[in-house]
Amino acid sequence: MSDTGHGHISSTRNPRIRHALRLRQSAYRRAHRQTLAEGYREIEAVLRNGVPIQTVFVCEELLLSPEGTELAARLQSRTQTGGGRFHTVSRHVYGRLAMRASVGGLLVEIKPPVHSLRGLVPHPNERLVVLEDVDKPGNIGAVLRTMRAAGSGTLILATHGRGGTDLMNPNVIRASVGLCFDLRCVEAPVEEVVGWLNRQQCTVLAVSPEGRSLYSTDGLPGTVACVFGSEATGLSPIWRDVAHAVAAIPMTPGMDSLNLSVSVAVVLYELLRRGLSEPN
Repeated sequence: MSDTGHGHISSTRNPRIRHALRLRQSAYRRAHRQTLAEGYREIEAVLRNGVPIQTVFVCEELLLSPEGTELAARLQSRTQTGGGRFHTVSRHVYGRLAMRASVGGLLVEIKPPVHSLRGLVPHPNERLVVLEDVDKPGNIGAVLRTMRAAGSGTLILATHGRGGTDLMNPNVIRASVGLCFDLRCVEAPVEEVVGWLNRQQCTVLAVSPEGRSLYSTDGLPGTVACVFGSEATGLSPIWRDVAHAVAAIPMTPGMDSLNLSVSVAVVLYELLRRGLSEPN
């Protein structure tokens, strides 16, 4: 991939395009610690958070709004001052690169930040969200949007080593509208997450149909980690052992689950209500 970093690309056989297309594969993304972002709001989030941009692809035929033209100009300026490549591409090439229709002719190859539990310190009285073995990017993106609305700033994906969801998945970026860059997001094995929560002296609230009603659960001081399982399998037994409280969201007979992001919203806003405070 020894190109000059600028110029027009009209062939999908170009090494830059082949590299970008391979970033759709999780293993390739992880190996290169790169991913793709498309859509004006998502790219604005990239710029807002100072995420390193390595390559910009622009299809000028599809820049049909002043917003798109202005954003493309800012991206070009960023690559000129901060390093990176800026390429115009043909409509055909852009059609191969784009992961969804009507995203406005812009796509960026980025190196997203990687957070770890080792350097993570919860904010005082923070409401963390922990998701166990949630593997759908759309669900994670929706949860991130809910968290941002409710003032929760840290998401931990706890996995059992079965692959889990890649936080660099372009579909997570899309579903969260780029909010994955605004919040602290960490992926780690369940055992490490449990140990970290204990060391940080977090109050663990496990959300499960087997618990008592959320609205009768009390005694949740300090930093609270709200733990949710997937809609299909729920929480593993380890959380009942380490939880300070197990809470259920009351539902009418015949219903046993809610959409994950809805469950997160119910719990976070109930905790906000108890604190009589507004989201930060």
